[in-house]
Amino acid sequence: QAADALQQKLGRIGGVIVERKPFSVAVHYRLVGEEDVPMVLSEAALQTKTHPSLRMLAGKKVVELRPDTDWNKGKAVLALADRLGVPHEGIVYVGDDVTDEDAFEAIRGRGIGVAVMGEPRHTAAAYILRGEDAVGEFLEGLLLRLQRNENF
Repeated sequence: QAADALQQKLGRIGGVIVERKPFSVAVHYRLVGEEDVPMVLSEAALQTKTHPSLRMLAGKKVVELRPDTDWNKGKAVLALADRLGVPHEGIVYVGDDVTDEDAFEAIRGRGIGVAVMGEPRHTAAAYILRGEDAVGEFLEGLLLRLQRNENF
């Protein structure tokens, strides 16, 4: 219902993308004119009032409406690692948005959290890469060390 309402209210604004996900709705506004951004954010916030079972999480030029439950990317990463039998010290998590901070926090001091960012911001990640190109270099280097069975 929230996705339908957002599509109806925001669909006429150029650049808005309302993305239906299995358990959430993302409203992307990277391509929206600055004058329309307040309306996009206001309409998304209104949906959390209309649907109190939803909460809004802001990211990089995106807001996500998701169920207001005690679940996040950090808990998901740890649950997945447990299910796969991967020790938490073996987790490498690379993310580029504030929505990844829960995962960085969950593995801090155990796994490797890597934040990808153009502009500096506070992060719980242990490492920072400046841009997407650096991610490829990081992963290639990590793979090479793993193949050589080197310690970090």
